[in-house]
Amino acid sequence: MLKNILFIIFICLTSLSLFSQNLISEIDNTIFTTKSTDKKSYTLSNTLNSELVIALENQKKRKTQLLLLDSTYKKMGELFFTPTKKFPILLGYSINQKTYRLYFSNTKKNKIRTIIADFDDQSLSSKISDFKISGEKFVDNIQYNNQLYLLTVSKNNERLNFYLFNKSSIPKKVTVSLNTLKNSIPNFNASLLLTGKQYIKVDPSIPNALEVTSKKTKLYVFPNKIIISFDIILGQTNICSIDLKTLKLSPTIFNSFIKDKSLYTKSNSYLFHQKLFQISSSNKIMKFAITDYKTQKLIKEFIAHKGSPISFKNTPIIQDGGGFIPELTDSRELEKTAKYLRKISHANLGISIFKSNDLYKITLGGYKEMPNNNAFATFPSGAAPGFASFNPIFFAYTNYKNTKSTYITGLFDINFQHKEGKIFNTDFEHIKKFERRISTFTAKNIFSHDGILHYGLFHTKSFLYKIYQFKK
Repeated sequence: MLKNILFIIFICLTSLSLFSQNLISEIDNTIFTTKSTDKKSYTLSNTLNSELVIALENQKKRKTQLLLLDSTYKKMGELFFTPTKKFPILLGYSINQKTYRLYFSNTKKNKIRTIIADFDDQSLSSKISDFKISGEKFVDNIQYNNQLYLLTVSKNNERLNFYLFNKSSIPKKVTVSLNTLKNSIPNFNASLLLTGKQYIKVDPSIPNALEVTSKKTKLYVFPNKIIISFDIILGQTNICSIDLKTLKLSPTIFNSFIKDKSLYTKSNSYLFHQKLFQISSSNKIMKFAITDYKTQKLIKEFIAHKGSPISFKNTPIIQDGGGFIPELTDSRELEKTAKYLRKISHANLGISIFKSNDLYKITLGGYKEMPNNNAFATFPSGAAPGFASFNPIFFAYTNYKNTKSTYITGLFDINFQHKEGKIFNTDFEHIKKFERRISTFTAKNIFSHDGILHYGLFHTKSFLYKIYQFKK
């Protein structure tokens, strides 16, 4: 009894304000001189020496200022360039010492404009190159080791292509065979799976809502590799791991430990902290399992039946407008497990996970898109699809669709034993609360630098660009 009381007190303490924001930089600029909202910002993070470039774009003046900051956020230099409507999509960047290259594409993605900013000799130039990918479809862009990779898939489903941009505007192409996936997934169509509506790029280091995690094909970006998961076959997750240094592909198949597949109609998974979380459901039953990613051994499983209460939840069954910011939506509670199972099994099924200290906050549910939804929020790059891929953190924070979600949330310790207690906030929920306390700002950007979340904004009263750091 005393042990349980102490654990509940611990949970309550962890839900308090252990997540703080610090103002780490206030930057004078020459490009934001009015209070108008036609301003945007984005960042280029140097992963090798912790330098940071802040890009401030004045859309009305058609001018962008690049500010180079050192590892202590002190200004080291600045350069300017003129953005153009012909190349609105920021694909990414590469860094070689003090030379930063920004790659912008046209909407057809067959031409690339390279901005070359050399902060050593304070020079800036631009170059336009052809980028024609015959017989291929564009998939995504990936930043690794201060280099840009553009990822395409061959229309005949046989190859995954990596275009490496480093010191040149002409990329180096490396091809990876997909034959092993074609052999393990019946009717495998990589072109469809990697470019369709059920594909999304995921940053597993941030909170991701059900609207993201319920996609059937997910590309996870890790420091040294990417992992693509395919939840196409009921009760099975096919994993494709690619080392970004060697570009070697390693396939793995995970089964979801459901003995009778006839009881289930849908399944999905989410990869988090070297564990694969899998969910399978129908109108009658839901099974949730956690598997060790390296050993493929089952760690824990939970089952919810139609006629019984759900024993591993810390919240009521919630139905609301989606996302994980309650202030934006109306919500109501559902009483019956049967209603919960029916709704998630007729929706896009998914798992959302966030960890704080030694506690996992796990949300299990599904969502439906509603008519007349707004697919994209306003993106700093000037082109929604390009920036959504360039900065998935900003995309995850701002892009909340008009959806109808049904879900439960539970708390679990490091051994995945269910624990009673109050649900704690995610990083994004803390940031949202901070955002409501400030006013008179524009050109906001949320980004990760040195593994820490940052929030940048132009303060229209002081005319300074401010950067806040959020740490636990």
